[in-house]
Amino acid sequence: MARIKGGGFGGMLFFTLFWCSITGVFVGFLVYGFARATDAKRRFVPAEGRVIESAVDTHSDSDGNTYGFRIRYSYEAGGTTHEGKRYAFGEMKSSDGQTRARQLVRQHPAGSAITVYYDPGDPADSVIVRDPDPSLYFMLLFLTPFVLVGLGMGTATFMIPAKRRAVARFMEAPARVPWEIPGWGVMRQDFDGYVVRPRASPGGLLMAGAIGIGVTCFVGIFVVGIFGGGFGAARPAVALGVVGLGLGLGGLAAWRTAAAARKKAVFSIDPSGKTLRLHGPARNVTVPFHQIARWKVRRMLNPRQVKREGDPPEVPIVALDTASGEEVPVHVFGAGRDEADIARKVAHAFSHWTGHAVPDIPVETDARPSFKPGNLREAIAEARKQSSAFKSFQDLV
Repeated sequence: MARIKGGGFGGMLFFTLFWCSITGVFVGFLVYGFARATDAKRRFVPAEGRVIESAVDTHSDSDGNTYGFRIRYSYEAGGTTHEGKRYAFGEMKSSDGQTRARQLVRQHPAGSAITVYYDPGDPADSVIVRDPDPSLYFMLLFLTPFVLVGLGMGTATFMIPAKRRAVARFMEAPARVPWEIPGWGVMRQDFDGYVVRPRASPGGLLMAGAIGIGVTCFVGIFVVGIFGGGFGAARPAVALGVVGLGLGLGGLAAWRTAAAARKKAVFSIDPSGKTLRLHGPARNVTVPFHQIARWKVRRMLNPRQVKREGDPPEVPIVALDTASGEEVPVHVFGAGRDEADIARKVAHAFSHWTGHAVPDIPVETDARPSFKPGNLREAIAEARKQSSAFKSFQDLV
């Protein structure tokens, strides 16, 4: 049995915890602001008050100046005079907050009468505006991509041990139907014999949706920041509209991922009819058992054209050669460390089921020589050729 490789989990866990810890602080502030505002609208009662002081609050540091609105007011509650300093829940200073702060100073000059809302259970707890501060809505938009990245890293981190255990079980267990093949699907028995119908995994659908939401919100940060007021003069409707658009595009991305999976080739082995078939929108191939010369596993350039850090440029493909010398590709596996071992076990099982068993199936290297373009035109032509070749495998990945 091939050894399942380890490594990478500790470093990824540390970075995930670091990322989520920092993001969690801001998420906590966001949740606290919305929760307090909701509670104030539900329970706080009004009282007459008067502004004692109002001003633009400026804070300077090495990164520049940030501005906020500072206010101090008095009000009567339960026969006692109280002072408050809170204007709204979730207030934040920002580099672009000077204009709004000056506007609030003009609206609430010292000595003016105001309505104050306070907690009847704790009269010293007060606020002037019970709605969440507008900057919270921009912060919601701002945090959404970072939260999704953290959730993705957390899921991937804790999926690493689970995937390793699943691969280990696959390598140790005998090949019998129903057979869950990592990186492909579940081989089941139906009217066509033994069938593998690729489908979008729940993780793949969630990832597609998260990417759709995250990218939309990330772009929206700059759009709203430039045209929608940013932190300093955030417009809640605009920020919420971008988040809503992200949710819609995320749902569309998940739907398209599921639809793309339905276009993948379906593979079947019919022991009674002694044929195998690979069919779908892109191909329809039927090969009788007696026409199979051999099963093989070879390496090819990754047709997914998406390379993660540390991934090899080549991936294993399970294929068969016919008696007439034609190659029939069956499935292209991923670029993970154990994919070649998985592919070899799959090819070995298929060779037994089709009557072409051999003691061992090595992983072959693509025999085609590497291309070295002599000029730009040749490089462009080769790139187009490779792109066309990659597209011919899209229903097998």
